[in-house]
Amino acid sequence: MADLVVPQLGESISEAVVSKWLKNVGDAVTVDEPIAELETDKITVQLPSPVAGALSEQRFAVGATVKVGDVIGAVEAGKQGKSVAPPAKAVPPPREVVQAQPAPPPVAAAPVTPTGPPAPPPVVATAAAAAAPKTNGKSEAIASPALVGGAAPPNGGAGSINRDALLKLTPSQRLTARETGVLPAPGVAVQSGPSAEDRLGQIDPRDEVIAMSPLRKRVAERLVQAQHESAHLTTFNEVDMTAIMALRAKYKDSFEKSHGVKLGFMSFFVKASVAAAKLFPGINAELIGGNIVYKKHYDFGRASASSPTNRATASSRSPTSKAARSRSRTAASTAR
Repeated sequence: MADLVVPQLGESISEAVVSKWLKNVGDAVTVDEPIAELETDKITVQLPSPVAGALSEQRFAVGATVKVGDVIGAVEAGKQGKSVAPPAKAVPPPREVVQAQPAPPPVAAAPVTPTGPPAPPPVVATAAAAAAPKTNGKSEAIASPALVGGAAPPNGGAGSINRDALLKLTPSQRLTARETGVLPAPGVAVQSGPSAEDRLGQIDPRDEVIAMSPLRKRVAERLVQAQHESAHLTTFNEVDMTAIMALRAKYKDSFEKSHGVKLGFMSFFVKASVAAAKLFPGINAELIGGNIVYKKHYDFGRASASSPTNRATASSRSPTSKAARSRSRTAASTAR
């Protein structure tokens, strides 16, 4: 009996994930034939068989985390195992003469504007903040709402929060600090909102949940790190709107006469966005914990402004090509 041992996987790598079993229990294997795939946050390696024989044991299931030196299975040397027959070649069906159909007109893609990292929320100045004392240094002190009403300063402080210390916190930590008047201890994460397990339990049944591999997690961490540490520029993509302009000019009068609202561009943009989300599901995906949730439904929120100071948001859930009239009416009523 020969054990399948997790080998040294490289410098600073101490564990891996069993991503795939290439052989089932009882299958025949030869010397150095790959039996399992191990995936780390840097590399993916195949674990070969040390002897010829049959796979007799699988101690870890797919997705399990193993450490260097762990025994994940065993091969019984010299045993006659069952061989996996190669897949039979499919016989191609007889060709049928199909008359060529004219290609459908191209669908104009919605303009996509990549956005940079979200800006930190602005610090709202209040009358109490204006009256708060300033420190001798360059940073100013911000009075917290919890201290404005006459509450005792936390930890014997002067009733203020240092601006520089506040700006080093995450948005959720800044909100908690303003509400309580106490800066969180370094390294202490503030729990805001439901946990990842609760969010996964509330996803739509139509959605698809796929666990991230260690390599993909590390790539995601590096991308987020680069987003915060390097400069990013906003790019603009030009879209040919000739066909949309012609279609709208042709039907806008009859559309307004029949439904009482004007035919805007929003319906075309939503239609193009749904078509793009179906072709590239990643743009409609969400990251929850260590899982990627690919959404199979398409909900849109649209902001309408009736004046420079009055804005409202309307929502469309799973819009279809027949919902142009509804979207136009919703946009018109929201703007009013």
